[in-house]
Amino acid sequence: MAADLNVVRLYGQIVEKPRMYLDKPNGEPVSADFLLRTLTRYHNSFNPTEERFDVVTVYTANQPMIEKIRTMRVNDIILLKGMLCTKDVIRNKGRCPVCGHPIKAQGLTAYVYPIHIMVIDEMRSEEDGIVLMRNNNEFSNECYVSGEVISEVEYNEATVDKETYRKIPEAAKYSIKVKRPFRIAEDSEQRNVDFPIVFSYFEQAKTDSISLLPGSTLNIHGSVRARQVSNDIICPHCKTVLESEDSIACIVASYIGYTHNFNEPPKQEEVKKNIELL
Repeated sequence: MAADLNVVRLYGQIVEKPRMYLDKPNGEPVSADFLLRTLTRYHNSFNPTEERFDVVTVYTANQPMIEKIRTMRVNDIILLKGMLCTKDVIRNKGRCPVCGHPIKAQGLTAYVYPIHIMVIDEMRSEEDGIVLMRNNNEFSNECYVSGEVISEVEYNEATVDKETYRKIPEAAKYSIKVKRPFRIAEDSEQRNVDFPIVFSYFEQAKTDSISLLPGSTLNIHGSVRARQVSNDIICPHCKTVLESEDSIACIVASYIGYTHNFNEPPKQEEVKKNIELL
């Protein structure tokens, strides 16, 4: 497998005032986060000029970085280098619609841990920010990781939305294990891997569904984007199975290179033939 790789580069505009999480005894910040709006141009799409804005969560408990974030303001344009991290969380899911029992569910959250932040421009208007992101969309949101597949690949065929008649491309979804290239000092020594979710689309999704299996290793170039992820949860009282949906930052792949333990991908002509039959 290639050397451990987990690099995220973001260029975008701060959406709202950065939040400081304070230590109760002394009132000093122990962590901070902010939301960054980025823009990604689709390279593989029904519409080559299509673009997408995404809001990415940036989080840190590193004291020098907290002080840096403290000086940043809404609508600042920043350039950031970091890595994509995940964390297990417990979410309140309200009450069971059958028996009324409170429900909590274990889930996953993902965020970008900043290594370096540079403020490019201060307090531009939202309109100016959009122009700047469009002018720099080739590096507004980039993610490079190497990892190991840890789940089966969920594959959905291409379809058309019955209400909007919008084309929905074939899609693949799976989880990977990514080893951190360095230790985050604020985390325990045991936390040395992350488990992001990956989405791929179009021909890449079809190839992933054929070639990847648990244990496959791969290199991914893509972007960090918010996606709705569905999971089944069980009421602890009446055992009713309920569907839960969460928004989470995932990797949307634009290029994937398989490295070890994979099924040989079909030739390009075979992929095109399969797609024509959909």
